[in-house]
Amino acid sequence: MILAIMLPLLAARATAEVACYQCYGNSMDPELNATDRGQLCSIDRLCLGESCYFNVQETGEWSAGCSERTVPPSLICTENYNETACHCMGDLCNQFKSVNETLLNFWDSQNDTAFSNVSLVLPGLPVHCIECGNVTVNGRTLWVPCAERHICRGDFCVTKRGLHPHSFCGSIWDGSDEERCLKQAGEEETCVCKTNMCNVVLSPEALEAMMKAPETVPTATTSPTTPPKTKKCKNTMKFSPNAQAVLMGQKLGQVISGGFGTDSNAVKEFNDGVDTHICNYE
Repeated sequence: MILAIMLPLLAARATAEVACYQCYGNSMDPELNATDRGQLCSIDRLCLGESCYFNVQETGEWSAGCSERTVPPSLICTENYNETACHCMGDLCNQFKSVNETLLNFWDSQNDTAFSNVSLVLPGLPVHCIECGNVTVNGRTLWVPCAERHICRGDFCVTKRGLHPHSFCGSIWDGSDEERCLKQAGEEETCVCKTNMCNVVLSPEALEAMMKAPETVPTATTSPTTPPKTKKCKNTMKFSPNAQAVLMGQKLGQVISGGFGTDSNAVKEFNDGVDTHICNYE
């Protein structure tokens, strides 16, 4: 009888686990580069736990991960001497960007001089990337939607293609930033790129639509006309006309704008690059 009661409780506990970011940033030596040690938060490195945490020291060192504490769903921060600790209970609720905003408001409301000038240890992160897709964490599958709240910042963007395709931000903490695609036996293909929003993960339908050759429409024979003026592109480059390249650029721009809207600066920069690409091949 006791076993019959305990089994549902254990099952409920297992399914109640939430996925959390697992990352950190620390550097105590002022003579060293303050961004030399750490692990950038990304959906490629998640853990499962009862709740998520995000802790910050007065030095700017921080860490995030999983906790076994039972806490309220929304992010709550408390201060204890030289540390501010935040906890929440929901998938990815300890996202760096949202926690940082909460911390700034929390420290401001506390009139806290110790943390008023704290800057969390991070690399430069000049590139905006997409962070979304299908990830697995200890056997649990998690779908992260491709939405504006999941635009991240990194030194470069990464896409993993395989059974669980997903995209995320990478940094100098993660190693090489060489732009390339690499496929190891038994592992997912990993691609690195270094321009805004370059790591889009397309659905099979969207990819097929982009790769589909444009229909050829017969044109009527007309008398010679004055050739149109050559269009000048932002990067001053011009290649041989390529309808397929133009079509792919147009459709990729539609996919990004449709999924993220057009208000984000990162999306605007991406679309500007797409427009230049189209101009080069028109």
